[in-house]
Amino acid sequence: MERLTVQILMVAGLILAVMIHEVAHGWVALLCGDPTARNQGRLTLNPAPHVDPMGSIIIPAVLALTGSGLVFGWAKPVPVNLRRCRNPEQALWMVSLAGPLSNLVQALIATGLLWLLIDLSGRGVPVGHFSVFLYLYIQTNIVLMTFNLIPIPPLDGSRILLSVLPDRGRMVLLSMERYSLLILAILLMSRVVSPFIGAVLNGYMRLVGLG
Repeated sequence: MERLTVQILMVAGLILAVMIHEVAHGWVALLCGDPTARNQGRLTLNPAPHVDPMGSIIIPAVLALTGSGLVFGWAKPVPVNLRRCRNPEQALWMVSLAGPLSNLVQALIATGLLWLLIDLSGRGVPVGHFSVFLYLYIQTNIVLMTFNLIPIPPLDGSRILLSVLPDRGRMVLLSMERYSLLILAILLMSRVVSPFIGAVLNGYMRLVGLG
């Protein structure tokens, strides 16, 4: 398969994965009593309301076309107003966890479909590029899940951590918010987290027999 085709499939999978990630945040917020995302039309699988030109298209495309080992991106954050939730403290960790958990669910579903296609391929049934897409989609979702669980602003892991920290710890973590873009840039460009993400990804792929 041509390298360009693989990169296109990778970017397409990334857009779908981050879109579902954001919808999951909004959907759980709605279950907790906050209809903000629904009222703003963000609980939809139509990619148009979710696409961030820089994070969903430009940066993933540049990373893919330059042969980067990590293709990363993001969608427009789904608006959440915890003050409208019935239990804001509980909603904080539930809404935050929903995004990474959705990536795990996506990876598991894609894994099951890929097992099916591998079985069909072994019987001589042509499966085309879809098997490659699923393989890349599994990897993309595991990477997104793992990266977003890092407990550093602005990632979901920091919000989950906020729900269990004492007041002083919350203040320290919240004070890091002003540097969130810088922190994110350093994480993406450095080799600090890539070994950890790689270990989780390789562990998952071996566990499901795809490594």
